[in-house]
Amino acid sequence: MKKLFFLLLTVATFTIASAQTRTVTGKVVYAADDEPMIGASVMPIGGGMGTSTNLEGEFTLKVNDNVKKLKVTYIGMHPMEVEITGKPLLIKMTASDIAIEEVMGRMVKNLCLVSV
Repeated sequence: MKKLFFLLLTVATFTIASAQTRTVTGKVVYAADDEPMIGASVMPIGGGMGTSTNLEGEFTLKVNDNVKKLKVTYIGMHPMEVEITGKPLLIKMTASDIAIEEVMGRMVKNLCLVSV
């Protein structure tokens, strides 16, 4: 019985020790004018729960120690992968090549075809 208890205690300790987390903070802005990107998705690469930025473009995220990068996405912007450092991150996103007008034009064209 003592051996079983010791084994369970050892396994529990190892599990807790291997699941260490750290807090990553940062801000996501548009590179052209440094305006905050509200609602940008921030996901850890390698597992874990993501988050989105607040009204100031800021985020706080708890990640496992084995996570080294974050993936940041926003509609109309190039997705980015950034290295996690010990400092708050400043992530500057750039616009993608496809303009929103092109996408909207295609959508309106398809809707007209369906409604005729």
